[in-house]
Amino acid sequence: MAQAVRSSLVYPLGRGVEALLVRLAHLSPLQARLARVTDTEPQWRHICEVCGVEEILTPSVAFELGWDYPPRMGKFGVVSPRCCPRCPNVRTVWWALVIDGYTEDMLTEAQQETVRRIAGEPESIALSDN
Repeated sequence: MAQAVRSSLVYPLGRGVEALLVRLAHLSPLQARLARVTDTEPQWRHICEVCGVEEILTPSVAFELGWDYPPRMGKFGVVSPRCCPRCPNVRTVWWALVIDGYTEDMLTEAQQETVRRIAGEPESIALSDN
C-alpha cells in the first residue's frame, strides 16, 4: 500500500522526494530541496560582510568554525551579523543600525547590498545547480 501511494505521488512528477514535498506541502522547489530528509545538511554561501571572504559550508560546519550566520546564529531574512570568525561584529550592518543608530540612507553601498542579500535569504546564498 505504501508503495502504491508513493508511486502515485512521486513518479508522475518525476523528481522523487523533492516533487513529493512540493506537492504535499506547497513548497517552492528550493524549499523542497532544502527540506528533504537526508543525512547531510545543505551547503550555503557564507559571505563575510566585513572582509568579503566567501566560503561554501554547511550550517553545522560554519557554526563550529565560528561564523555568525543563520540558521544556527540568527534567522534568514533578518538583519544580524553575517561575519567570519576573524572579523568583529562591530563592523556589521546590524551594528551600524542597532548600536550606532544609522538610518538606511546613512549606509554605504556595500552595506545596502548586504541588507538586500539578507532580505533575499536563503535563496540569495543558495548554491546554483549549474
